[in-house]
Amino acid sequence: MGKTIVTHSYKGGTGKTLFTMNLAALLALKGYRVVVLDMDLSAPSIHSFIPREMLDVFPKVNDSLLKDVSIQDTLMDLSEYINCSGKLWIGVSSNKTEDILRITRRTAKEFNQDASKLFNWISTLKSNPYNADFVVIDTSPGITFTSINSIATADIAYILFRVLEADIAGTKEMLDGLHTKLGCEIRLVPNQVPESYLHNEESRQGIREVLEQSFEIGVIQDLLLDTMILQELDISRNEIQSLLDKSDQRRKIFVTSNKYSAFNEALELLCNKLLES
Repeated sequence: MGKTIVTHSYKGGTGKTLFTMNLAALLALKGYRVVVLDMDLSAPSIHSFIPREMLDVFPKVNDSLLKDVSIQDTLMDLSEYINCSGKLWIGVSSNKTEDILRITRRTAKEFNQDASKLFNWISTLKSNPYNADFVVIDTSPGITFTSINSIATADIAYILFRVLEADIAGTKEMLDGLHTKLGCEIRLVPNQVPESYLHNEESRQGIREVLEQSFEIGVIQDLLLDTMILQELDISRNEIQSLLDKSDQRRKIFVTSNKYSAFNEALELLCNKLLES
């Protein structure tokens, strides 16, 4: 039976969705069958990685929650797009304002019904014909009905945070109040770490020990490098230019290119630990 992975964070801006897409793509490049579900219903961004011609054809995850649309009908096959030996399917949420308002203004009872749907989706995706080795769920930051539902389904939760006092304090409170009660395996991923901390193994070990003491939980995953956010800023500039040029620039999946070696090496270490577990 495949594993269910949730990516979560205390607040936005941690690189959660970028991490989600690259981890899923790396697993597919290694030959695994992977499904990504976009459950960040209030601020979705996975669509920004998808070729526009595919987005216009497929229904959205919102449609599976609100209408008589199967989750299978929402899945786009990106396997050829990333040239992987495995399989990569993506189900995205709508980024249209009216769709976001419609799905986030529902009652607590309606959100509770989403939980049973999500469990059923995962069971379906781990069976024929998808036979997913991994279902990766990108959920909304903070404590919301959607994030609670997503975490409740997970075998493993990757929690991303920046090495800032407010991020660490908020993440620790969220872990104490939510994740430890829901019982999934927790893996912490510090992101956008200042490069000055990462010059050598002694510095890396020092910051790792400080974070482990702060959280009093588990073993911190290998640090993702500060260059990750710099690359994101470069892509943002490209996206702005593409709008001016009226071209169709999509966000890059880093693991499909040798250009982003520092990020890819860090994610490779993290992915190998996942596969060993």
